Amino acid sequence: MGKSQKQRQPAKPDPAKPSAEELKVRKRLGEIASQRAVAEKQGRKLKVTQEERELRAKQGKFMRIRANTPGTPEYLNRQRQRQAAKTDEAIWNSAHDPETFNSDDW
Repeated sequence: MGKSQKQRQPAKPDPAKPSAEELKVRKRLGEIASQRAVAEKQGRKLKVTQEERELRAKQGKFMRIRANTPGTPEYLNRQRQRQAAKTDEAIWNSAHDPETFNSDDW
């Protein structure tokens, strides 16, 4: 390969699509939920296993990563929530001025 030719960069994974590991975790958690539903119909209650705790922790890790990765639905939801909180705070601050606040505001 000559120096003038560019090396191909490996394609970056699409941040909006879950990784293979995340899909495995989701699938296994789905299986556990199905087992739990069957047991509940039979009047039994299954205890949470160590495997289930670990899977839920992994799922939480993936959710945190996706919430901070631009281009994912979770990131967009988080941005909307932040904007809504800013709007709500601005409304609250404008309607409840500590200088003029009294019982007539209620």
